[in-house]
Amino acid sequence: IVVHPTRGNFYATNKPSSQIDGYGFEINRATGGFARILGPFRGLTVLPSPSGSQVIYSFTDNGLYRLRVLDTSTRTSTALPLATISDKCVWSADGRSAYCAVPTNIQGNLPDDWYQGAIVFTDRIWKISLGDRVATLVIDPSQVGRVNVDAVNLTVDPAEDILIFMDKHTGALYAY
Repeated sequence: IVVHPTRGNFYATNKPSSQIDGYGFEINRATGGFARILGPFRGLTVLPSPSGSQVIYSFTDNGLYRLRVLDTSTRTSTALPLATISDKCVWSADGRSAYCAVPTNIQGNLPDDWYQGAIVFTDRIWKISLGDRVATLVIDPSQVGRVNVDAVNLTVDPAEDILIFMDKHTGALYAY
């Protein structure tokens, strides 16, 4: 089980695999009660916003990878314009947008192959405005730094002036 704390409730999923159905749960911080909010989805990964009001999630759908956002109060799910593993994203401090490392070519048995290191992505970093679902390219490391980066552990400062990330395979740390 993977558990994500927020300022509100906790959010949990089973470990993601393309071979099994994944489910997402909201765990009430005050009562300990839980409710299923997502699933069944193959390869399900989740990333709740800091407040817990939204959850970005990714999953496999008929061989294609999908990225969506769920409003936890209305249970409304909305498709996002890019596809990546939600583990490759970070929320902005205000929860209105997210920064995501998006592979230039997304294929394979996901997310299993990526977690196991069987495939390496070459990512571009995008900012996704969740209100209007507009994606804006922030940086393409292969163009700017002439380096291919499989970005993980994205972090952004509260003012959104500095984006920090790490290359999954070399351990190199980058700041933009």
